[in-house]
Amino acid sequence: MPYPIKPARQVIEFVSCLPPARRYESKRALTNLNLWRGDILALQGRLAGYYRLRVGSYRYLFAIRPGMQIEVIFAGERAVVYQLFEALLHAGETKPLT
Repeated sequence: MPYPIKPARQVIEFVSCLPPARRYESKRALTNLNLWRGDILALQGRLAGYYRLRVGSYRYLFAIRPGMQIEVIFAGERAVVYQLFEALLHAGETKPLT
């Protein structure tokens, strides 16, 4: 059963700024995410409870919310995405898992 996907504004803006081929790959991977397909990994440590989807050098961080909704919370380059997301969590700019 496919899960509904809710991308954050930052994710939508990130994908829209990608070159056409990368945008297509990202949209395809995000669409397949609702069937739990793709290079998905559960995060550990301070980001335990979140997951990441790898699409080339990009990472999409997401969580499963009540009602089995996939909330794609943050996207970015692999080199910085985890540090930036953790900083947003500490600053209260995104909802922590409850």
